[in-house]
Amino acid sequence: MSHKSQFKIGESIKMTALHTPCHTQDSICYYFEDGSDRAVFTGDTLFIGGCGRFFEGNATEMHKALNEILASLPDDTKVYPGHEYTKGNVRFAKKVLDNEAIQKLDEFSQANKETQGKFTIGDEKVSLVV
Repeated sequence: MSHKSQFKIGESIKMTALHTPCHTQDSICYYFEDGSDRAVFTGDTLFIGGCGRFFEGNATEMHKALNEILASLPDDTKVYPGHEYTKGNVRFAKKVLDNEAIQKLDEFSQANKETQGKFTIGDEKVSLVV
């Protein structure tokens, strides 16, 4: 699939492929829209409170993937990462940037085993504000 290629599932679900190289050069995130419901499956590119490792890419590619491609999605888009790394990401984030959003994420991750689909692109943007 190429960047922004699309197809429909049934009558109402539209899928858009988003090429997000860095973790690997062929990394693709899948953005789904069904009416006003939106979700993005981010694989190893974006996690709740963090991002993937740079196995094949560089900081410029990750910056584009996160701050241009994924950040351009509507704020209410639910995020489904490929792994549940939230607790570890929060421990790191608190050492670097301990804001109100990080505190809320910490509380939620301590009280819940899974965070996939509970946070949005907008939440990810807010948690990074200094």
